[in-house]
Amino acid sequence: LRIGGTTSINYELDEKNIIGGVFELHSSNPKNTELSNNYTLQNNTISNQYGSSNINDDRVRMFGSSLFYKYYNKKTEKSFDINLDYFSHDRYNKNDFFTNQSSSSNSLTKINNDNIKNNYSLKIDYSQPLGESGIYLETGTKINFLDTKNPYDYKNWNGSEFVNNLFYSNNFHYKENINALYMTLQKKFFKKLDINIGLRFENTNIKTVQQISNTTNKRNSN
Repeated sequence: LRIGGTTSINYELDEKNIIGGVFELHSSNPKNTELSNNYTLQNNTISNQYGSSNINDDRVRMFGSSLFYKYYNKKTEKSFDINLDYFSHDRYNKNDFFTNQSSSSNSLTKINNDNIKNNYSLKIDYSQPLGESGIYLETGTKINFLDTKNPYDYKNWNGSEFVNNLFYSNNFHYKENINALYMTLQKKFFKKLDINIGLRFENTNIKTVQQISNTTNKRNSN
């Protein structure tokens, strides 16, 4: 089953100010089952017979939204923009494995492998000409936050219940924050030559956590 849709809204407050937004949602739930039967044939005799089955249940959901405000003055050529964005992508994956072997005991395994991602961002831009100099100024900033969780649960059947296998299981958490500032000066010469001078500063902060091993790493860069 797959379902999705997108809608957008624009509203003109007056000739200089506009607000609006875009919203998007998609969801799917694919499922499949794989069965196999294997054996060894030696001297017309079947041996080492075993069968296996894999049941996969996958749920995916994506949601995105963007809100904006825009100001523009035709007389002064001044503009001001604000964009606020949110994006999420969640995937919940379940796998059941069953193996039936004639020469050994049966095995049953459950694996939950999920991925949960959320992203938030704020972007602000401003531009205007600098008097009668013919120089055009553009400046702005963007702040972005990304949060990703990836739990991986591996469980074995012990005869009476499913027990978490710590050797294969893990719970990974990733956080990222990016902050950026920029400024650009533009000047046109002889109607055909454009010269741009720009500056940009960016700071990135990353933190990763693995809960099973109790390991935390941090990194900062400019």
